[in-house]
Amino acid sequence: MSLPLNENFSNDNLWKNNSTLLRNRFPELFNLLKTDIDKVELALQNGTNPFPFWQTENAKNGNLTVRENSILLHSGYNPEREAQQAASSFDSQNFEAALFLGFGLGYLPDSFCKTHKDKTIILVESEPLHFLASLFYFDWKNILLHEKCILAIGCSHQELLGIVNHFGIKNCVVFCQKNQAAHADSYFEGFQKLLERNRQKEEINSNTLERFASLWLKNNCRNLEKACLLDGINIYKDSAAKLDAVILAAGPSLKKVIPHLAEIKKRSILICVDTALRACLKAGVEPDFVILIDPQYWASRHIEGLKSASSVLITEGAAYPSVFRFKCRKTVVCSSLFPLGQYFEKKLALAGAVNAVKGKIDTGGSVATSAWDFARFIGVKRIFFAGLDLSYPEKNTHIKGSTFEEAAHKVSTRIKTAETQSSDYLFSIQTEKAFDYTGKPVLTDSRMKMFAWWFESRLASPDSADTYTFCPENLAIPGIKLFSLEDFLKNEIKDKEKKDFFEHAAKNSCENFSDEQKTELKNQFVRIKQELSDTLQNLIENAQKGYFICEKIISGSEKNIERALQKLQEIDVSISDSSVKEIVSLVFPTEKQLKRIFEEETPPDNVKQDKLKSNIFRSKIIYRELKKAISDYIKNLS
Repeated sequence: MSLPLNENFSNDNLWKNNSTLLRNRFPELFNLLKTDIDKVELALQNGTNPFPFWQTENAKNGNLTVRENSILLHSGYNPEREAQQAASSFDSQNFEAALFLGFGLGYLPDSFCKTHKDKTIILVESEPLHFLASLFYFDWKNILLHEKCILAIGCSHQELLGIVNHFGIKNCVVFCQKNQAAHADSYFEGFQKLLERNRQKEEINSNTLERFASLWLKNNCRNLEKACLLDGINIYKDSAAKLDAVILAAGPSLKKVIPHLAEIKKRSILICVDTALRACLKAGVEPDFVILIDPQYWASRHIEGLKSASSVLITEGAAYPSVFRFKCRKTVVCSSLFPLGQYFEKKLALAGAVNAVKGKIDTGGSVATSAWDFARFIGVKRIFFAGLDLSYPEKNTHIKGSTFEEAAHKVSTRIKTAETQSSDYLFSIQTEKAFDYTGKPVLTDSRMKMFAWWFESRLASPDSADTYTFCPENLAIPGIKLFSLEDFLKNEIKDKEKKDFFEHAAKNSCENFSDEQKTELKNQFVRIKQELSDTLQNLIENAQKGYFICEKIISGSEKNIERALQKLQEIDVSISDSSVKEIVSLVFPTEKQLKRIFEEETPPDNVKQDKLKSNIFRSKIIYRELKKAISDYIKNLS
């Protein structure tokens, strides 16, 4: 509850109580805010207003309210009731955490703590003095003593996103009252955009999982042994400190850089994304690394029929199997993006296999993001891009000679030329205007903007690498600066440094293993695979038991309901505690798919009207889908 207005700023007891609670509950935050707290204390001692940005007044019902820039932050009639109504309007079953982007005096978080005692509250404020002003004017006891309270005061957007991601964006309800966020509108609006981008990313990931989970499983199983026995990218980790990296993406602007590739390669580690390889080889240059992470069949077509004898191919265990037949100097894998590969990597590491941990590459939905993260992983001094347009300069989609452009020519006809297909593609998507490095407008789309945001967010991180582009016509990305190709070519040739880099990696290769070590590694793989098969078989038996128990309850043939429910609970705990539940989750229906199944398979009326049987009917469907998912795994593993 707020105290009455006191024009002499003498809410001493309230301030002391709140600041004492803050120090006891959040001592690290208190220390971080100590400079601002001392300023408040000094102002109070001098009888001056430490919070001139707020003008306090009483609402009609006597509650304290405040104005900022003449705008009321709370109701002018009954702020407490307003907050209670907002807090109680949310079904507590639908979220785990409440995110408050600004909060004024604190009426809403206070009411929320009373209404949803078991939920986490995350209070966000970019300006420490606004937070301290709330402590001065309003009683924060309920908030500061709330069991699950997180104070995010003065945090960066990435720090906030990390907090939200801990709970999952879809599990958070967001409160942002415009008036209470107006004092730092760019901060709060920026974070809301970041949240929306991540929501979109989660939606894309969910849709992609629905479409390709089965393919990923098949690829993973077919490549499993090969991927486990190959070297990982770890053999290159942090060993390129004396070198720059140049990444070739397949945007149209790459054509301006292609004539200089041979000279660029002499001065850097040359990393080529799969879509740009064909154009690179046409120029007579074999890159140092080729990256192909995407498991889809069409990604494998980008390098089909090509060979690059001096290149190292970087791929992933779920890549289309033909990728592993690419003719190159060496194939290495990164740590798997999927649960099955991760399971084997972990188990082999626990067994002491030297090459078990492959090395993680982050992905942002584009192979160019993976290439950048690999360059960062090997510890280069600087990273340069060529062809990272993330837009359609002059209405082109890809560099001439890329896989996409070649494919368009192969299927072109007199009335549907390659140029017509490119135009059709541009008209079929929802393009947006953005700007390149010269300030000129370019066409882009939401997907490419998401890739650009990925780079922007990573480049804001303290462990990032200085990143540049040679191409001024690229979509301008904060954090990636323009660099003259002419100036880059003035750098000294790095033949010796590159030789040392690859020789260092060769010393760490599993190719140096003795025959006994190689045999032991294969034996460990076979043992882990058998253990996995046995565990999956046990899991499917539990799901089968659960399914039959549900059928008996629904049919009415189960006489001891209490015992049956206890047995179902034991089965659920066993499944939940299984060491392979993450593996099965890859092909288990997503939340959206399950919802569709529940809508399509409605129970009979007599079951629907019985709440217990209706819930058991859903459980039966889940057990059935679990059996199908596990059976799919066992079939592909055998």
